[in-house]
Amino acid sequence: MKAYYSVMIVEKQEQMIHVIKNMLPWNEYGFEIVATTNNEDKALAYYGEYRHDLVFTSIDLEAGNGMSLIRHVKHLN
Repeated sequence: MKAYYSVMIVEKQEQMIHVIKNMLPWNEYGFEIVATTNNEDKALAYYGEYRHDLVFTSIDLEAGNGMSLIRHVKHLN
């Protein structure tokens, strides 16, 4: 079984989440999108559960802020 790098997408607009998910054949490059959300609190909860290898985030989120999210994730590591 092939091990994938786990990816989380944090983006305010559902349309952009769809674009990011479909812009690359993620699995062919060894990545798997395991979580998507539009706010900081949910993203932190998902990160606490899955410890994603890669986090794509927008600066402006539905609730919260992408910069704050990155600071929290860095603190958790």
